[in-house]
Amino acid sequence: MFKNFVLFFSFVFLFFCKTQIVKKKELEAWNKEIMKSHYVTINDLYLYEYNFKKKEFEKITSNIIIKKTTPVKLELESTDDWLRIRAFDLNNTKKEYLGDVIFYITIQEDSKNIPSDEIKSIIFNFINMNFKN
Repeated sequence: MFKNFVLFFSFVFLFFCKTQIVKKKELEAWNKEIMKSHYVTINDLYLYEYNFKKKEFEKITSNIIIKKTTPVKLELESTDDWLRIRAFDLNNTKKEYLGDVIFYITIQEDSKNIPSDEIKSIIFNFINMNFKN
């Protein structure tokens, strides 16, 4: 009985388990590439989201998150259905500073098959538009 119970839940877990929009190894490689450098913002940064239908970056907030000419370190984070860029202000000396999310991509169920090369292109376009290193 217990064996059947374990098999059933193993099957359910595997069947309904999602995969990340970007494979872990790819994300690690992209992070390694991004984290090689420190960047300086060339624009005031707000929170942005990528709109796949319009193929553009949309400003989500009207509050400046990081000001122009601020030195930052960047890091990518990902789960099953979103990917985001977190910026760490290098002038911030607070011990519990977790960085600021400045950009994210949300993948809807109907568009899960977006190639990772396209996602990488979107990320690096955003970085090139807003930072210099």
